[in-house]
Amino acid sequence: MMDCTPKCRLSKHAELILSAITKEDAAKVRAILPRVCSNFARVTDQFGRNALHLAASCGKGDILEWLVKDQAVDVELKDLESGWTALHRSVFYGYLDCTIKLIQLGSDLGCFDKESLSPLDLIRLDSPFQITTGGKCIVYVYTPSEINRRNQ
Repeated sequence: MMDCTPKCRLSKHAELILSAITKEDAAKVRAILPRVCSNFARVTDQFGRNALHLAASCGKGDILEWLVKDQAVDVELKDLESGWTALHRSVFYGYLDCTIKLIQLGSDLGCFDKESLSPLDLIRLDSPFQITTGGKCIVYVYTPSEINRRNQ
């Protein structure tokens, strides 16, 4: 284990942790993270992203669940760059399984980022489909197949 304390905030540790999450499977991540940093569940990079943010961004549902249930990571923690939670990230990158898991684990669908957008707003803004209703209001329609195409 690297020389750090339970209150470690070293950005180098965060870089190693986030890199492991993007490259390794859940079993390896569970083995690696505690050896990298004593505060692996809470340390953040220069953009305020933690392990949960990256697990949600990469569609790593097993890691995400482990971080929340076993490591007590706060699902409502926002990054510094955009004010996004892990839920914003899973929605934006189209990982529906992670989105569902985060909601089941207590994520708030009404949580707003720095631009006052909720995770559901990100879906609406990203959708290429627009339906009008007599010119009075605009309704956006979202289809899950659009998410799948983006992830391929």
